[in-house]
Amino acid sequence: MDSIKLLQEINKQAEKQNLIANCLLQIYIASEETKFGLDYNEAEEFLTGPLTDQLTNVNVKGFMGMASNTEDNNLIQAEFRTPKKFYDKFKQLGLDTLSMGMTSDYMIALNEGSTMIRIGSAIFGSRI
Repeated sequence: MDSIKLLQEINKQAEKQNLIANCLLQIYIASEETKFGLDYNEAEEFLTGPLTDQLTNVNVKGFMGMASNTEDNNLIQAEFRTPKKFYDKFKQLGLDTLSMGMTSDYMIALNEGSTMIRIGSAIFGSRI
């Protein structure tokens, strides 16, 4: 989920269906305008603020982030390092997922502590 507004809507729809929606907070970690997400302050405010308790049909399981689309492995590594530290800071809240890494950078993500990778392009091919 890349915004609090979207989390609120998911909570509303999950409540109508009488279910709990497991979600990851998308953290903006890249230096690209094409990427979206919460900044670290917004995510921390959500996790430690009263809104978390009000969204009773949303269960935040962790974070996800997408690195810059670049060949610069040092930049990608640096972009993955900060979310891992942030994830470690909040693990005591029961978070169990740090989703970083896609087909092009999953090995770097795994080395930086990712617990979930997304390698759809490697399986299904490139998007058209």
